[in-house]
Amino acid sequence: MQFDVMSGRVNGTTVVSHLQTDDVSGETVKARGANTERHVDQKKGRRLSPKIGLGTAGTGLACVLTIIIVFGTFRQVSAELLNYGFQSTRELHSMLRDVAHLGDSVTAARLAPTHPESLYQLAKATDLAYVSFIRQDRSATLKHIPQYEPAIEEMERIVRDLDEIKAAGQPFDTDALQFVENDLVAIEKQMNESYYAFGERIGIELIALGRRVVLLGWQIAALLVAFSVVTIGAVLLVINRRETLREMRHLASHDLATGVRNRVWLSLHGDRLLAEARRLDRRVDIALFDLDHFKSINDSFGHHVGDQVLEHIGKILLETAQEAEVEVARIGGDEFALAISSPFDQDNTTLISGLMERLNQYAQFGPHRLRVGASCGIASFPGDASDLETLLKYADHATYAAKAQGRGLIVRFTDRILAQVKRNANMEARLKSALAGNELFLEWQLQYELRTGCVSGVEALLRWNDPKDGQPISPAEFIPIAEKSDLIIALDRYVVNRACAEAALLRAVAPNLTFSVNLSGKSFGDPGLSAVIKNALEENGLPGSSLELEITEGVFVGNSPLVKSMLEEIAESGVGVAIDDFGTGYSNLAYLAELSIDRFKIDRSFINGLENATKKQKLVLSILALGRSLEITAVAEGVENDAQMRFLIDSECEFAQGYHLSVPLSTQRLHDYLRVVSGADSGQRQEDGSNCSHGSTA
Repeated sequence: MQFDVMSGRVNGTTVVSHLQTDDVSGETVKARGANTERHVDQKKGRRLSPKIGLGTAGTGLACVLTIIIVFGTFRQVSAELLNYGFQSTRELHSMLRDVAHLGDSVTAARLAPTHPESLYQLAKATDLAYVSFIRQDRSATLKHIPQYEPAIEEMERIVRDLDEIKAAGQPFDTDALQFVENDLVAIEKQMNESYYAFGERIGIELIALGRRVVLLGWQIAALLVAFSVVTIGAVLLVINRRETLREMRHLASHDLATGVRNRVWLSLHGDRLLAEARRLDRRVDIALFDLDHFKSINDSFGHHVGDQVLEHIGKILLETAQEAEVEVARIGGDEFALAISSPFDQDNTTLISGLMERLNQYAQFGPHRLRVGASCGIASFPGDASDLETLLKYADHATYAAKAQGRGLIVRFTDRILAQVKRNANMEARLKSALAGNELFLEWQLQYELRTGCVSGVEALLRWNDPKDGQPISPAEFIPIAEKSDLIIALDRYVVNRACAEAALLRAVAPNLTFSVNLSGKSFGDPGLSAVIKNALEENGLPGSSLELEITEGVFVGNSPLVKSMLEEIAESGVGVAIDDFGTGYSNLAYLAELSIDRFKIDRSFINGLENATKKQKLVLSILALGRSLEITAVAEGVENDAQMRFLIDSECEFAQGYHLSVPLSTQRLHDYLRVVSGADSGQRQEDGSNCSHGSTA
C-alpha cells in the first residue's frame, strides 16, 4: 500500500489529505477545507466520512506543532521556525507599537522639558522599550533576521541614551532628545517596511511517503492538556499587557497632578456629551475656571507648592463632579473646564458659585497658608454654540472679561463680550499697522530730585492718536491687547530705539539727563533684547548709564536663568534697572538680594490719598526704609498735590513724578523746557550740569 499525506498553506489556504491504495477495489477520499468531497464506496454503496482525510491531515499537523511547542523551548522553536520562513507578526506589531509610543513620549519631553508629566511618560515608554527589546528574549530571536538586527542594536543604544538624559534631570536636553527622536523615526520606518514584507502568507508542505497511519488516543488528550497550559500562559501574558495598556490609556486621558481628566479626553468625548444632551433635550454649561495668581504662587513658593495647590483644586472639582452630573478636565496650566449637563430650567450658577467659594477659602500647603481664587467664564449649549471648540473659546472670552473686571467673578458669555473680542482683534490689527506706519510716538514724564528740585530724569510714555480723527487712544486700551499677543515685544523694541534716538537730542541741552523705558515681562523671553538695547545706545552715542529699564516684579519672581543672565549682561553695560509698581506684585523679596536693582518705583496706589491714610503712610515709610537698607533709591509715582509732596520730602524720598510736578511733554516741548532750566538759552549752563527748576510745568 502507498500512503501520501500533503497539506497546503496554513493561513486560510487549502489543506489536502490524499489516501491511495494499490487495491483496485479501494476507495479514494479527498478533503479540501470547506469544499469537502464525499465519495461513495462502489462495492457497498456506503458514504465515507470526510473527517478521515481531513482529520488525518489536521490532527497530524496539530500534533506536530503541539509537540514542537511542548517539548522545545520557545527560543529554540522560534530560531528553527525562522529557517522555514515563520515570523511572529503579532510580536513585531507589539514592538513596532512600543517604538511609536516611545517616539511620541520623546517628542512630548522635547516640547515640555520641564513638565513633571513629561518625565513620567518618558520613563514609562523607555521601560516598555527596554522590556520589549532588551530584557525579554525577543531581541535574541529577532537578531536571526538580517533586516531587524540593526534596529535591535539601535534600540539598545537609544534606551541607554534616554536613561542618561533622564538621569541628568529636568529640564531635559532638547538637542539630545531631537537626535533620539530622529533615530526613532528612522527605526519605525525600517520596522514598518520589514513588518509588511514578512507579513505575507506562509507556505508549509509536509510529506510522508511509505508511512502508516498511527491512531492516537490518550496521547492527543495529553498534548491538548499541554497545549491548554501553554494557551493559559499566553492568555495571562495578554491580560498583563492589557492591564499595562489600560494604565497607559488612563494616563493618556487623565491629568497626573490633579487626577481629573485632561484636554485630550475632553476633545475626544466633548462632542459626544453635546450629542447626548441634544438627544435628551438638555442644556450643557461649559464653565472655564482660571486660577488667579497661580504663576506667582509657583514662582514665590516653588513648584512643589504649586503642585499641592493643583492637587487641592483637583480634589475639590472631583468632589463636585461626584455630587452632580459634571465632567471635569484640566485643559491648561491653571485652567479647568466643567461640563455641566442639566435641564433647561435648572440654574447652574448656584453650583458654580458654591465651587468658587470653596476655591476662595484658605488652605494649608505645607508651612504656607494660601487662598487660591479663580475667575470663571460660562458658555452654554445650545444657546451660545453647538460644538465644543466654540464653547471653550467663548468660555475663555468670558473668563478674560471676568479678569478684566477685577478677578474672582463669574461672567456668562454674551454678544457684548463677543463684540469686545472683535474690537480687540481689530485693535490689534490696527496697532500692527500703526507700528509699521510709524504712527506711534513718545511723550515724556519728568522726574524730580526732591532734595534739590532739579529734573533728574524723564520716563518715556508711548502714545497713539487715531489717524482718522486725531483723538488719542489710551495706552490702557491698547497695551493690554499687545500684552496678550506677542506684539508687545515689537512695541518694546520700537520704544527702546525711539527713546534712545530722542534722548540723544535731549541730552544735547541736558547732558546729565537720564531716561527710563518700560519693558514688558514678555520681552525678557526675547533673546535679542540685550543686543537691541546695546545697538540703540551705540547708534545714538549714549552711555549705558543714561538709560534705565523699568520692569514689573513679575519679571523677577520667576528668576529664570535667562532673565538672570540677561539682567547681568544689561548691568555690565551700565544700564540701570528699576522695579515698576513696587509692592503690588505677589512676590518673594529674596530676589532683591540676588539681582542688581537700582531703584524702586512706589506705585501710585500707595500715593493716592496718602495724606489722609495712616496705613499708606506706614507702607511708604517701610518701602523707603527697605530701599535705604539695600542702597536702592525710590521714586514716588502719581504725586497729585502739595500735601503728598510735603510728606515725601519729610520722609526723605529721593525722587518723585506726577501731574502735580509736570504733565507729560512732547519731545519738542521737553527740549525747549530743558534749554530754559539748564541755562542753554542764556548761554550759561548750570555749573554742575544739572537741570534745576523751581516751578511746575503743569
